[in-house]
Amino acid sequence: MMTEPIDPKNLSLAERLDQVPMDQKEKLEQSWKVVESDIVSKEKYPEGVTISKVECKDSEEAQKTSEELYEFLSKVFKDPEVADPMQIQIGMENGFIDNFVARDEKGKIVSYMQSQTIETQSASGTPELSMVVWYLQTDNKSKVANPMVTKSVASECFANLLKKSQEELKPIKAMFTEAEPEVERIFNLYPGMKRVYGTTADGKLMEAPYLCPPEDESTEGVPAHFMIKMLNGESSISKDDYMALAKSIHDQYTREQYFTPEAFAYAEELDPKDVDPDAVKAYWENYKGITKNIQTQMESALESVEGDLTFLSAKERKNIEKK
Repeated sequence: MMTEPIDPKNLSLAERLDQVPMDQKEKLEQSWKVVESDIVSKEKYPEGVTISKVECKDSEEAQKTSEELYEFLSKVFKDPEVADPMQIQIGMENGFIDNFVARDEKGKIVSYMQSQTIETQSASGTPELSMVVWYLQTDNKSKVANPMVTKSVASECFANLLKKSQEELKPIKAMFTEAEPEVERIFNLYPGMKRVYGTTADGKLMEAPYLCPPEDESTEGVPAHFMIKMLNGESSISKDDYMALAKSIHDQYTREQYFTPEAFAYAEELDPKDVDPDAVKAYWENYKGITKNIQTQMESALESVEGDLTFLSAKERKNIEKK
């Protein structure tokens, strides 16, 4: 008598792990160990602070919440260049952006982390999971704000990444972000991301080049620091892997959900009925071409570096410069 095959959903994590090759199992467990070390025990969460993942049931709620998150970012950054409410709403409604917030007893946001779990590839082409950190900010003027608030809200994000990895049995590769100089030391401390460097043929230290796709009518990339923390236990990264991570974050800029008539109308302050869908599609295709050109520029600049790339905090870099 034939028995029905067992649905993997009905197996425990240990039982599912027993079904994967030993080398893959070791990679999974190694990455889980690294991520688990960054997860803060809930008993250590600051008193009077509630942390949760933002879940919106409909467009109206998503719009309201995205405006609240945008207001918080604008206050902390004091910069009009932060993601607009529509971008936050699109990511929220389509389920590819995760938003974690910490609120005080009055329900006011005191810390916010926006992240995105994406599939990247190992050098051999094996699917892995990586996490893009778009924002990790705390209102330092709040009475309950302290480093543990930041750690706690980020901890929820790490736990979410770990859960996805264990559900899909895909090892975790890295977390990374595009950063300005003023946030470098913050990201060095927690969650431990660092800028990326290589050595040129004449022995000089060189930062790996990184360009963000433009957010205006320009065709030029925007220089930024690409900060990475390996979550698979590795202490360096090849140039090919570095470019693969850079391209994966660029791919998020060119998602089709950001190039709809509605999104275009919002950005240009137009009525969606006045927007030509074909023109938006042409704009999207042109933008993807600009992004590919930026990647080519980065690859060309990386040719000056010999061997693999490594990671340096601001303090580590300063110590090297003193020598």
